[in-house]
Amino acid sequence: MRRLRSSRKIRDMVAETRLDPSELVLPLFFDANIDSPRTTDSMPGVITYPLSGYDGIAKELEDAGVGAVLVFGIPASKDPLG
Repeated sequence: MRRLRSSRKIRDMVAETRLDPSELVLPLFFDANIDSPRTTDSMPGVITYPLSGYDGIAKELEDAGVGAVLVFGIPASKDPLG
C-alpha cells in the first residue's frame, strides 16, 4: 500500500474522494427586515443577507462554480401559524 503514496501523480490517480465546487451545496440566509449584510450571533462566520442583494450573490456563486444553494429566509411578517 505504501507504493500508492510514493508520488503526487499516483496519489491523485488512486484517490477515492474528489471535491469540486459543482458538487457543493451552500446554505444562504436572507432576512427581509434588514438593509445590509450582518453576521448571525448563533452561527459564527455565517452572514445573513438582505433580500435586495440576492442577484449579486447568485452571480458570484455562479462564477465560483458552486453547484447549488439551500435558501433559508426570514419573511417581513408572519401569520399566526408561523
